[in-house]
Amino acid sequence: NISKLLEQICQRVLEIECEILIVDDNSPDNTAGYVEKFKDDYSIKNQNSSISIHVIKRKKKEGIVRACVDGLKNSKGENILMMDADFSHPPDYIPILINELMNDDNCDIVIASRYMKGGKIIGWPLTRRIISKGATILAQFLLKLEFSEIMGGFYIFRKKITNNVEFTTNGQKFFMELLVKSDYKKVKDVPMTFKNRTEGKSKFNFADAKNFINALVELRKFKKIK
Repeated sequence: NISKLLEQICQRVLEIECEILIVDDNSPDNTAGYVEKFKDDYSIKNQNSSISIHVIKRKKKEGIVRACVDGLKNSKGENILMMDADFSHPPDYIPILINELMNDDNCDIVIASRYMKGGKIIGWPLTRRIISKGATILAQFLLKLEFSEIMGGFYIFRKKITNNVEFTTNGQKFFMELLVKSDYKKVKDVPMTFKNRTEGKSKFNFADAKNFINALVELRKFKKIK
């Protein structure tokens, strides 16, 4: 997916000075190699582009939370947009998320939501829908979070809200920890149509489910007052 995704991302941020960071956990399918080739080809074709592309190579799988943290630490921009690389998060929403954040100085986070009015999921079996929605409801209740989307991985935020945050959980839910620990003023959500990946397979497993439960237990001790 990665080369096609990078092409589509670049098409949607042509007028923005930005960097694209890909965090790769030593993928056996040579993800890093495809990124480097795309980077070289793109640089030749677009010599005056304001887009920079970098790959962060890690020696082993450490989970999405740690990948997001490494991406955050290596980023230079004032605003961070996170998304998965399997086309379940449509690149068409990138300009929408950016504009929503840039047009509201009081807003610190904008979420692409499957579960608010106007949002939907395409291509997931019923069991996957039930698990995802159940996990969302559980997190909303235990962590006192009233946002429509907590389990998603497609959102933009101002980097400054994480200045004093130490991310300590493992697994796949960086955004959940961001909502609990970071110092934000206002959160917006926009409806998104989430599509199941057309290529590749999910790496979610029992260990990730265990990490999710452990994260809920750990994050319950943090009190968010808004």
